[in-house]
Amino acid sequence: MSPPLSARLLRRLAPGHRVPTTGLHGAARGYVLAQLLGKGGKVACITADDDAAEGLAQDLAFFLGGRGAPTEPRVMYLPEDEVLPWDALAPRPSLVAERMGVLFHLVRGQGRAVVMSARTAARRVLSPRVLATLSDSVKVGEERDRDALARRLAELGYLSSPLVEDVGTFSVRGDLVDIFSPLYEQPVRLEFFGDTVESLRSFDPETQRTVGPLKTLLLAPARELLLNDATRRAAEACLRALGEAQDVPTLKLRERIQQLKEGLAVEGLGPLLPGLFDGGLGTVVDHLRAWGGGTLPLLFLDDPAGQERVLEAFEVEVERAHREYTQRGDLSLPVAAHVVPPAELQRLLAPFPSFEGGGLSFSDSADAPEAAGFGSTKALREAILGHHGEEGALTPLLERLAAWREQQLAVAVACGSAGQADRLKRLLAERDVAVKVHKGALAETASLFDPKVAAHLYAGEASEGFVDEAGRFALLADTDIFGVRARRKAKVRKSDNPFLSAFKDLEPGHLVVHKDFGIARYAGLTKMDVGGVPADFLVLEYAGRDKVYLPVSRMRLLQKF
Repeated sequence: MSPPLSARLLRRLAPGHRVPTTGLHGAARGYVLAQLLGKGGKVACITADDDAAEGLAQDLAFFLGGRGAPTEPRVMYLPEDEVLPWDALAPRPSLVAERMGVLFHLVRGQGRAVVMSARTAARRVLSPRVLATLSDSVKVGEERDRDALARRLAELGYLSSPLVEDVGTFSVRGDLVDIFSPLYEQPVRLEFFGDTVESLRSFDPETQRTVGPLKTLLLAPARELLLNDATRRAAEACLRALGEAQDVPTLKLRERIQQLKEGLAVEGLGPLLPGLFDGGLGTVVDHLRAWGGGTLPLLFLDDPAGQERVLEAFEVEVERAHREYTQRGDLSLPVAAHVVPPAELQRLLAPFPSFEGGGLSFSDSADAPEAAGFGSTKALREAILGHHGEEGALTPLLERLAAWREQQLAVAVACGSAGQADRLKRLLAERDVAVKVHKGALAETASLFDPKVAAHLYAGEASEGFVDEAGRFALLADTDIFGVRARRKAKVRKSDNPFLSAFKDLEPGHLVVHKDFGIARYAGLTKMDVGGVPADFLVLEYAGRDKVYLPVSRMRLLQKF
């Protein structure tokens, strides 16, 4: 029997060298990566699309002891930006805030794994240097002027709001300041006594009830488009340079510059974002280098051929969007200022020690690929469905558990929830099969085998099971036993919102239905400054010339008539 895949990879991994593999899919990827990391390594993973990134993050969390705490993450998922800089619609503030939170953690060197799609890796972001200057914190007992804190929050892209419900908002009410930082699951209430921060407490935004005390509140930027004196001056210089280069009428250019100086809404500022910061935007690879400190983290490329197809299509998409935008006479910096070309991205990633899995390779390496050699568990569900009656339905599972115990393989089951783990324990106990339910996450597999225990049950989730005979370990996903089941509703994506998906087909004059206010006529999209920060609003017209300005972040309240 050949050595475990992780041992074979460790012998071949080196900076600047990429090792291809075959047969590495599903949760086995997280299993191998956790073994490669050991106690202190870091890994960056790139997948073909965003769904695959979320799945791999889930598998990594199962084998690395969970995702970690919001301010001390272990496994991070960097979500894909929903829109391009040249789209009329701005991305959801909550998604932008989530991205900024992950970049904040990377700059601080936190976490052991970060997962993203190829499109995410190609988008330019605020550089580590800029992001480090835009971070802040508030501690209990420190002296802090409330007005100065409010101005600082506005500089970091937080929106002033009467009631703090959404990530990236804040409110000041007397001695109380509520802040919803991208780094936390709930907003935090600061209570002042004079200029002294007397307490910090997280609270439920729906009930306003206190959740728990904090000693320190960490503040990351809430968005990338930050307007302060320095960025306004840079934006003005950028507008002038582009206006001269593209022969924009002087009157139109002066009007836009005057709007910028007065802090009014400025259409098309997203395409100018790289010009707001000295040196332009950075790359995700810059953040990975900073995250690793003096050592490059391990790089895992999942489905590299799929990534290549995605990046080629993405390049065509951004070029078309930029061309259509500039043909309308709008001002934009070049595509390369916003997106890293595929060839350049490969060059930036080349120095990392890396290996591939999950599909065909696009590596130029002539090295023979390492075969994972893992067995599949997919046939188990089919065998269970082939048995009839309550007594015989789980017979295929019992047979496999007995065979694996005979081979001295430790068996873990990713049950998906504590309730599912209890259900499986009861079903197996009725058949005199001993199992052990673990309340925590799976820490390591080397010492998991116990001849008295047929299976170890965990509440975590895994994409699919596998069998590693060389490593004496087998994993079953709950879907291997019970089949695909309804999960808790995932976070909303652009494609999950029917109105957002159809936004590009919506024209002024079309009828829409607001959840609270009823039928309205859509009058277009406008930008307004809220707390000194520009935001997108949908204009809804009602009878009697009444208008409602609905923030794009609340688009979920609308549907087409």
